[in-house]
Amino acid sequence: MRISKNTNISIALGLLACIIAVGFRLFSEADLWFQMFSAILGVIITIIITNLLLNSQTDNDIERERNSEIFREKLKIYQEYLQALYDVLKEERITPDEALRLQFQTSYIAMHTDSAHIREISEHVSTIVQLYSERCGGAKERLVSDKDLLQRNLFAIVEIFRKELYREKPEFNPADIDAAVTNFSYAYSYFLSCENRP
Repeated sequence: MRISKNTNISIALGLLACIIAVGFRLFSEADLWFQMFSAILGVIITIIITNLLLNSQTDNDIERERNSEIFREKLKIYQEYLQALYDVLKEERITPDEALRLQFQTSYIAMHTDSAHIREISEHVSTIVQLYSERCGGAKERLVSDKDLLQRNLFAIVEIFRKELYREKPEFNPADIDAAVTNFSYAYSYFLSCENRP
């Protein structure tokens, strides 16, 4: 009803403007039709352009919201994947339930991750699992170097996740990663040496 009232007011004002233009001889009757047609054509073009802009803006807003939701979901899935990997490794053995959980977590990341990145992640996870199965087999003297290898593989997995999340962001700097691994290695060796003291 409000739209109809506004339309009626607009038509009344348009007619009043035409009457005033003819009454004060601003336009001749022939010229009035030309001017009116030009005005109507301008209004139609303005409406079309406005609709195109509004539709484009709406599409952009929908796409932005969709991308934001996907980003949040990917971040959550990647964090849960790392947590599942930690849960599997902290016991230094893999139960069938933990293996199943890790397989499902892998399928969740596959929904949002490039297949080449899935392959790389699987290689790093395989290295980590093999590392822990060797440790459980009795190679405890390799614990410090194992931690280095673990850290390098975890950083590699996180770098892949970063590529998926922040496609425009730069990759990890290898020198920074080496320095971080060295720092962690020093910290691990210090704590391990404290634990082994009589």
